[in-house]
Amino acid sequence: MYKILSIVIPTYNVQEYLHKCLSSLVIDDEVLMNMLEVIVVNDGSTDTSSEIAHKFESLYPLVYRVIDKDNGNYGSCVNLGLKEAKGKYIKVLDADDWFETEQFVIFLNHLSKLDVDLVINDMDKVNPQNGQEEIFVYSLTPYKITDMSALSHDYHRMWMHAVTYKTDMLRQIGYRQTEGISYTDQEWIFLPFAAAQKVYYVPGVLYHYLVGREGQTVSFKSQEKNFWMLIKGLRVMAEEWHQATNNNGSINGHTLNMDYLLSRLLVLSNKVYSFLLNYDSFLSSYQSQIKEFETYLSKEMPWLYDKIENICYPDIYPKRLIPSAHYIRTWHRHGLMMCKLQLWFMNHYMGLISRISRV
Repeated sequence: MYKILSIVIPTYNVQEYLHKCLSSLVIDDEVLMNMLEVIVVNDGSTDTSSEIAHKFESLYPLVYRVIDKDNGNYGSCVNLGLKEAKGKYIKVLDADDWFETEQFVIFLNHLSKLDVDLVINDMDKVNPQNGQEEIFVYSLTPYKITDMSALSHDYHRMWMHAVTYKTDMLRQIGYRQTEGISYTDQEWIFLPFAAAQKVYYVPGVLYHYLVGREGQTVSFKSQEKNFWMLIKGLRVMAEEWHQATNNNGSINGHTLNMDYLLSRLLVLSNKVYSFLLNYDSFLSSYQSQIKEFETYLSKEMPWLYDKIENICYPDIYPKRLIPSAHYIRTWHRHGLMMCKLQLWFMNHYMGLISRISRV
C-alpha cells in the first residue's frame, strides 16, 4: 500500500509516555490512516515500551511496525528507520512527545498533494512541571511552495520537531546520523535542511515537545554527564561544513544552503561554549575534548575558528554581550582564574555603562 508519510519513533524506556505518543497518530479517516507508516524503533528498552508498541502493531498492522534492537542510542534508531521507511516523506517523533491529532489530519491531507523537499509545521514546548508553554510559529507564507530563502528569518530557531523531509532526498545525499551518542537531533536539521530546495508550510501546532521530565537528555544533569556528546556532535557538523565548503557547497549533486549551515554551526557553538562559561564543572570535566576540538578548528578551519570566537547572543546573556568562546580560549591560554577575572570585569563594566545610560 502506498505510504505518504513514515514516522520514525526512537524509543528507550518511555513506558509512561509512549501510549500517548502512539495514540496521537490514530485518526478516524481510514484511507488517510492507511497511508501512514509508524516505525517504532525500540532501542533495547528494559521497561514495557516494546510491549506497548507491539499492542499498537497488533491493532493497526497496516500502519504500525515495531523493530526491537540492541541499544545503540538515538542516531542508530533514526538510521534504521530511514533505511526501512516506505513513505514519500519522513518525520521523526520522539517517544515522549505527541502530535495534535486534528492538526495531523490537516497535515497529512496537504502532504498527499505535495511534491517538495521540506515541509514545515508549527510546534510548542510544554513543561508540565511549571505549566509553561512556548509556541514556535514560522514566518513562511502558508500553503505555498517557496524556496529556502523564505526561511532565512527562522534559521536560528529551527527545531527538528518542525521539519518533514522527502525520503528520497535524504537517501540521495547519503544522510546518516552519528551513532552511539545523544543530541543528534541537531544533525537532523543540518545537512538535510541545507539540501532542500522547495519548501511548504502548514501552519498550526502539530508537534508537542515535552520538556522538564526526569532523565530527559536535555536536562542539566544529563547534559553535564554527556557533554562530550555535544562536543562530538559539533565537531561532526563542523567537518560536514568543511567538506561542503571544499566541494563548492554541494553534496552528491545537491546544492547546499551554506549560509544556513554556518548559522546553525554558530548557534550550536554558542550553546556549547555558553555551558562551559557558566559551569566550572563542565570546564574541569571536558577540557581535553574541548582543547582537541579547538585545535582541530584552528588548524583546519581558522576562519570558522575566528568566527566562533566573536559570536555573542543577547538572548542567552540578556544583560551583557559576551563572546563566550573568547573567554574559554582565555582559560586555555592563561588559566581559569584569568577567565573569571575577565568575566568579572566585563560584568562590572557592562553594569556601570547600564547605570550611566539611565542617568
